[in-house]
Amino acid sequence: MGINRAENFSKKIAGTLGEALANLLSPCIFISYMHKDKNFAIKIGDYIKNYWDMDIYLDVSDEKLQFAVEKKDPKAITQSIEDGINRSDYVLCIFSEETKGSWWVPYEIGYAKKSEKELFALKLKNIDSNIPDYLKIVPWVYTLETLDEFLKSILPKDKRRKDATVILESIKNKNHFLKDVLDE
Repeated sequence: MGINRAENFSKKIAGTLGEALANLLSPCIFISYMHKDKNFAIKIGDYIKNYWDMDIYLDVSDEKLQFAVEKKDPKAITQSIEDGINRSDYVLCIFSEETKGSWWVPYEIGYAKKSEKELFALKLKNIDSNIPDYLKIVPWVYTLETLDEFLKSILPKDKRRKDATVILESIKNKNHFLKDVLDE
């Protein structure tokens, strides 16, 4: 199972040093989202961690960032975001109607682009909004099937032996917990 690298280091390593190193070798996806979409971000993050056995960086578990937000410290917030992106390999931007009003999502996309991280965007279900220009430069995921295809493409080769089963189960499961989040 993947981990959320935003969690306190002592919390995220529960096992041997070998297990910890194996987790650090897993791809890590930074999840960028508007605060109002937090529940969707958590669901998608859980799917990536639990179903695909990949690491994520989801800031709801970043105690340092949460403290900076509470103290309204923009310098510490910015540093935490940059640290999270630096510890990740990919950046997933969750797009909704709310995203257009975000100040931080465009910053995260810009910083990720500058840091040469691979970016992709995920459109939440039933969103018919115009895409902001800063997101027109990245590949898009619209459905559970295309999300699975993207995740399969970044899965390390030593973990690919199970990917066919994961995708088939994921797509065929009519009660999949992301059906209410992504278009079919």
